[in-house]
Amino acid sequence: MKTDYSRLPQALIPTVIFIVAAALCQTLSVYLFRNALTADPAMLFNAAVTLALVIIFRFVFGPVFLTSPDAFKSNGVNRNNTAGHIVTGVLLYTAAIAGAAAMNITAALLIPSAVHGSGTKAASLTVLLSCACIIIPACEEMIFRCHLFPVLLRMKAPLPCALICSMLFGIYHEDLVQGIYACVLSLFLCACYLGLDGFKSAFLMHAMVNLAMIILSRSGLYERMAFPAAAAAFAGISAVCIYTYFSLRRVLHL
Repeated sequence: MKTDYSRLPQALIPTVIFIVAAALCQTLSVYLFRNALTADPAMLFNAAVTLALVIIFRFVFGPVFLTSPDAFKSNGVNRNNTAGHIVTGVLLYTAAIAGAAAMNITAALLIPSAVHGSGTKAASLTVLLSCACIIIPACEEMIFRCHLFPVLLRMKAPLPCALICSMLFGIYHEDLVQGIYACVLSLFLCACYLGLDGFKSAFLMHAMVNLAMIILSRSGLYERMAFPAAAAAFAGISAVCIYTYFSLRRVLHL
């Protein structure tokens, strides 16, 4: 089937507006809370603004959120095999968490400031869990996986759609290291959206990955287990590459 790029502006323009607005709000939060003792006010502000942007996005651009991938069954994804569905979900979630851990550990070992920051303030665990595991993942999945990715999928070319979505998701994070990490994670989230249950599966994967990274960071693994962490990082990367080659292609029907 010939690829149709006519819907590309319809998908990109609202998303780019959202990314720019989020970046401006992020800059504003840094300015407003630069003297705060913890990162809590800035994190809560960013979460609240992101949620507000999603609500505004909904009313300005209309009912564009597709929380279910049912409209794209023609792409060849088989959801009738319950056992296969469960196995695919377990493997996909495991690979995403392992890959995220591997990339974060590797970044912590090679570029410590990329993970720990330079003089950054720590957020309380309650605020961190609420924002990083509930509010922010839900908002980001609504924009990138429930709007951008489905509209791009109407071009009937899943791989370019996933790549475009993932590159924009990486840019949205406004940091080179975190952007690369987010771009790779987004490929798993796109596969999760399309191959499993849409928003619910993608949101759960996003939340679980963030939770795993919080546990990894708060446990002090970076500092206390450098060699095992490095071994785990390379093992995780290898496992994800192998899984991606053999299984992710089937999930995305490439």
